[in-house]
Amino acid sequence: MTAGPARRGGVIFDVDGTLLDTNYLHVAAWWEAFRERGRDIRCADVHRALGMGSAELVEQVLGHLDPSVIDAHSRHFAPYLGRMRPLPGAPDLLAATARLGLHVVLATSAKDDEVELMLDAIGARDAIGTVVSSGAVERAKPHPDIVKRALSESGTDRTRAVMVGDAVWDMIAARRAGIPGIGLLSGGIAAEQLRDAGAVEVYDDAAALLGRLHASAIGQLVSGQPAMLALRAEAGWSRRRTAGGADRRYRAAGRRRGSDARAGPAASRAARGGRGRAHRRLPGDPVAEGPPGRHWVAGQSWPGSASRRATRARCGSMVAAGSSAEATPA
Repeated sequence: MTAGPARRGGVIFDVDGTLLDTNYLHVAAWWEAFRERGRDIRCADVHRALGMGSAELVEQVLGHLDPSVIDAHSRHFAPYLGRMRPLPGAPDLLAATARLGLHVVLATSAKDDEVELMLDAIGARDAIGTVVSSGAVERAKPHPDIVKRALSESGTDRTRAVMVGDAVWDMIAARRAGIPGIGLLSGGIAAEQLRDAGAVEVYDDAAALLGRLHASAIGQLVSGQPAMLALRAEAGWSRRRTAGGADRRYRAAGRRRGSDARAGPAASRAARGGRGRAHRRLPGDPVAEGPPGRHWVAGQSWPGSASRRATRARCGSMVAAGSSAEATPA
């Protein structure tokens, strides 16, 4: 009996915040939608829920489903559809992944009528093999349905697949589907949160991942190390499941060390127990790791607080820009 054709490896990419710089446009649109329906919510709460499907996001923010908010979001986001722009390196990353002989698959929580506009904005149609949107599945992220559908529709071998996303919900959906996840900081979520959700690697953005593509988890799919990659992902989650208390202690100590580090490299080394010299991350490097659950890099502010400040600042500017755009006649 002859064996069937070998299934290729592939990479599943999220779109908003991963390939397109649209996260804060969505924050502004959701904020307006909630406000229109009489709901006084914080932009930060919306930002943390981005990456889920619309129904899941509303339930996450309000605690219950309100379809009228979803309809309002579609109206408020419509003016931004023609203003979507790719993130640095995104089209080149898709093209380089395809040149490695890997399936390039997009899995997005966007509505079907938005997908074509998103593909135009990304500008790498020749590299993209399969697109799966939220309309193709009953449950959106963080459920694994869309990831599993992407694997089956593209004919990608699950043992030779990786997902790239910017949200914790991407990492959770990937883990539940049984594949490793690579996190990008371009969506405004802190590295620590992505790691805690299961990311095996974290990069600044698509351009940074492209710069280290062959050394990344994507490169390992080509070099024949997917089994090691899967073990690495499972080991990270086993550590978090069995040593949760220790992780929490590390994170608490990490915040104290973060304040000590501002006093200078010597104080930082002492706070870390004398481990080596302070490391400053170079452009394109994956975010440095300390003890489990700790992802602060010497010379930088604590990522969680920075992410929250960026969310508030950019949300305000996007709301103002959106109001101006709607007031301008076509």
